[in-house]
Amino acid sequence: MMRLVAAVLALLTITPVDASHADGRGEGVHHRVTATILPSPGGAGGSHATGGEPAPVADLRIWVQISDHAIDSRFYGIVDTQFSNVDRTLGSAETLVWEDARCHRERGLPKIGLVRLEGTATVGNQTRPVFAAARMPGRRLPADEIVQRKNLGPSLPPTVMTIDAETISTGYAVRIRLQARACRL
Repeated sequence: MMRLVAAVLALLTITPVDASHADGRGEGVHHRVTATILPSPGGAGGSHATGGEPAPVADLRIWVQISDHAIDSRFYGIVDTQFSNVDRTLGSAETLVWEDARCHRERGLPKIGLVRLEGTATVGNQTRPVFAAARMPGRRLPADEIVQRKNLGPSLPPTVMTIDAETISTGYAVRIRLQARACRL
């Protein structure tokens, strides 16, 4: 038994320790989440623009659920972002949804998902409400459901993950990007 303890202690003294992490300093990561309303593919918006009718315009609010946990930084919540006067044929500019309060140790990718989209859509002088939600266990299926696809494939840095979410009935599409930037702890 004493030989085993001596062998373990010898290995611990021989194994080099990464000094950058031993004192809590070194490379970390800073996450941010952005969102864009994508242009509608031909159908809902394109026919209006070519037929002389005014292009559909929407005022939308999205809710994004974020769970980002590290040893020295924790965030869990649902954050919302407003998109005003979005032309369905053009989409919207990229908007910041959430950003880490500080640099923290890398603990993998946060869990992110679009949970709700609501607002109004206007074509000419007709306005109609828009409401879509993601499926939730224990709740009824929404009339307009949000379907999401995550893409972890290659993308331009600093984007590490892209989520494309689309409403089934109304055809609104949202692209959510997770960006990870290296930083000093």
